[in-house]
Amino acid sequence: ALTGHLVFATLHTNNALQAMIRLVEIGVAPYQVAPSINGVVAQRLAARICQRCKEPYYPSKDELKKYFKEEGLAEVPFYRGRGCKECGNSGYKGRVAFHELILITEEMRSIITNHGSAEELQKAAQKVGYRSLRYDGLKKVLLGMTTIEEIEKNTPFEWAF
Repeated sequence: ALTGHLVFATLHTNNALQAMIRLVEIGVAPYQVAPSINGVVAQRLAARICQRCKEPYYPSKDELKKYFKEEGLAEVPFYRGRGCKECGNSGYKGRVAFHELILITEEMRSIITNHGSAEELQKAAQKVGYRSLRYDGLKKVLLGMTTIEEIEKNTPFEWAF
């Protein structure tokens, strides 16, 4: 990557922000990591709600407060599958992906080079629109594609950004 070649690689981390930190932890010098990364994508798969037996329900205000900021909180439907012959009575059929993308800025390169923390990287990423896996998962809950239980199982806890 340092010589201008496009490189795609995989790395096991909990989120995209941790990829830069993991590279340093495994021995790549920060001054090599910073200029060689243009972007990082993290993804997870969750079970998709069965479209045949999908039904809305309204979570309590306390449950909504776990995932959303209280100001402007409205009654909003979540969805779940009742279970049917089509889904083998599981309420799920198929998968849905959720993602996060970080495009590396000069500020982030400086943070990496100077051994900055994950929190510093996160703040810099948020300035240019970074949204977490959980954020994307919650959008897909609101769209009726998956359940809040699947988001809990498949994403680290983070407050919405």
